[in-house]
Parts: sequence; C-alpha cells; structure tokens
Amino acid sequence: MKNIYYLLFSFIFISCDQDAVTPLLNEELPTGELLIPEVPYDTLDVVNDPENLFYTDVITAKIEVLGNCSNDVFSIESGEFDSSWVAASWTHPDTDITYKNAFSLYNVCVIPSNAKVGDLIQFKVAKEFLENDCVSCTEYAPTPENKIDIRLLN
Repeated sequence: MKNIYYLLFSFIFISCDQDAVTPLLNEELPTGELLIPEVPYDTLDVVNDPENLFYTDVITAKIEVLGNCSNDVFSIESGEFDSSWVAASWTHPDTDITYKNAFSLYNVCVIPSNAKVGDLIQFKVAKEFLENDCVSCTEYAPTPENKIDIRLLN
C-alpha cells in the first residue's frame, strides 16, 4: 500500500512540472522581455502590446494586504480604469480597515515573492482572463469580489 502512495505522489509531482508547461505557454502566447525576474518563463510584452491584449492605460496600485495563499488586496492609486473592476469602498472584515478602489487578482501568481505591503505596482489590465500559471493553495482569506487579470510593468 505504501508503494501505491509513493507512485501516486510521484505522478502528481511530475505532472505539475513547470518545465513541461512552459513550452506550451510560449507557443500559445506572444512573448517578450522578462518583466519579473522571479518568474521562470516569459511574460507578455505589455508595453508594445502587438496583439492588442490589454487596455491602454498604465495603472498604479498599492499592495494593501498580502493575505495567506496569495489572497492579496490592492487599491488603485492612479491611472484610468473602469469602475466595474474595483470595489469603490471595501472593508476588510477581520481588521475593519476600509480601502478605496479595492480589488484582488484573478491570476494570483503575478506578484513577486519579495513584494511587501505598501509597495506600488504598475500594470496593464488584460482584456481576457488567462489561466493561473502557478500552483497556489486554496485556504480562504477575505478579498474584494472584484478580480482583475494584470500584467506587471515593474
């Protein structure tokens, strides 16, 4: 029985290998300069945006909460954005702190591991959601219901 568990675990571990997925991503998506050094694969070239995949404006947001399992909360500081992308006012139920123009991420894997609360990020918003491209846990933490898919510029 113990050998069956090892075999099953090995299959799951090997099937989630990022190196096996990366070539598929690079063939299906336009690639560009590596914008986030911690990410082991190319990101989209959002500056030139040859495929018109992004809304045109650059947005600056502040990292307000770095939640467990990448349940992060952000607030827009500047840039043109659609009001449907954000909660005009969102109060964190655990801390009673209210954030203006708050949102969470559809793709939780774009924030670098060295990010800190208070950091500013610049990004463009994708016109269509792309699949999450990393493994993350599913533990619940409160975030705004408004989720957007971003690509970092810095």
